[in-house]
Amino acid sequence: MLRLEAVSTNSQAVSDNGIDPGVLLGAVADAPQYRRGERSTLIKYLHDRYPELRPFQIAKRVGCGQDHVAHVLNRYVKGVTPEELRDFQANEPDILDAFRHKTLASITDADLEKASFLQKVTGAAILLDKSRLLNGQPTSIHVTALVDLVGLLRSEQASDE
Repeated sequence: MLRLEAVSTNSQAVSDNGIDPGVLLGAVADAPQYRRGERSTLIKYLHDRYPELRPFQIAKRVGCGQDHVAHVLNRYVKGVTPEELRDFQANEPDILDAFRHKTLASITDADLEKASFLQKVTGAAILLDKSRLLNGQPTSIHVTALVDLVGLLRSEQASDE
């Protein structure tokens, strides 16, 4: 049997040396049996948390074969390679803009006529919010900041009198 060291159930904990105790430090004899899906969940966790780990390293830490790790990760990322993912992330703003443009261009007057009042108002508000965000403008006014400002002005006026 295979037993894994340093498995933590507390994802917030970090040991004194700065190492996340949730990371499997190595495999030793007499490991507990995993319940269905636990090993796959651990493989996905290690893949996401430590992208520098290679499949054979994940397999060693989890206590399974590289084939199993490759199978789980292939299903998890739907066959997308790390290079393809990095390329998407680098071009994501342009990709999303193109998709948004295509989506908005496909909306017809008939679609707008079918939409409820709430759908129209919500859509308009979301589009205004995103437009302001893209133009570097605030998307909301924080009331607490305004209240603090009014309080400051009042205290300055009171001290001047």
